[in-house]
Amino acid sequence: MLLDYAGECRVKLDRVQPKRPNSCRLSVAANSLNFFNGSQRYTPEQVLEHINQSRLTRGKPLADLDQEAIGDEEVVEFLANHGQGVIFREIEGRKYLNWDLLVELISSNFIVVADHQLLYCDPTKRGPNTFSYIPPELLYRLMNDEQFSYQTFLDFQDFIIRLYGDIGNGHVDIVVDLKNIEGTDCIVFANLASYGNEYPVAIPWNLYCNYLAYDWGNGRGSFMRDISDLPNEEMLEQIKETGYLERGNMEYFYGCFEIYFPQERQTELDAILKKYN
Repeated sequence: MLLDYAGECRVKLDRVQPKRPNSCRLSVAANSLNFFNGSQRYTPEQVLEHINQSRLTRGKPLADLDQEAIGDEEVVEFLANHGQGVIFREIEGRKYLNWDLLVELISSNFIVVADHQLLYCDPTKRGPNTFSYIPPELLYRLMNDEQFSYQTFLDFQDFIIRLYGDIGNGHVDIVVDLKNIEGTDCIVFANLASYGNEYPVAIPWNLYCNYLAYDWGNGRGSFMRDISDLPNEEMLEQIKETGYLERGNMEYFYGCFEIYFPQERQTELDAILKKYN
């Protein structure tokens, strides 16, 4: 199943793609500002230049994107200094992983950014955006589970660890549409990755909600290298409900979105979110 999507999307995003790995947050910030300004004012690399300049003034080392990804705090600082009134708000948990809510947000010209696992291509090589690297029996379960299966979740993460060495494949991407494609409800991402990004990608909605809408880490570059590090089934249900759980030195997230918007539209956004809370 090839995931590239060449059709029309509700969000008319003239994408500016990153040239380096670990640039997804930089790409989201650049593309969001360009969207609200109506012109190509920023590239991800220009956003990084501003962040590195701020690091220099504080005596911190410059960001090395081969070793790290830029965190939320530095993106917030960049927006405060250069966003011209564009800010973002975070929401998380299963109540916000709602098809109708996301459609209403993007139809209202808010930029919705999904935090998820970047596993729609083989993480070991720069291949096409496809799930064909996943063993057929496991892929069948992932694609056909209407309800979440904890065993399938573990089997999928165990396969990724054996394939790649860890399961730290967190990523953020702009949602450009939600639509039925050839009989399958899909969430369509801008695919702001440093390779394989010619087209947006369409991910089946049930697969996304059940197995890809997670992120985890501890903010210090540590990755999980054994499925014993994953939450048990009860904890996973708690994460889905609240969107967040801290255990030991790890943080776990589910159904997380950032909504970029001009600050003067705060009341409008609050009213939409209240309908689904």
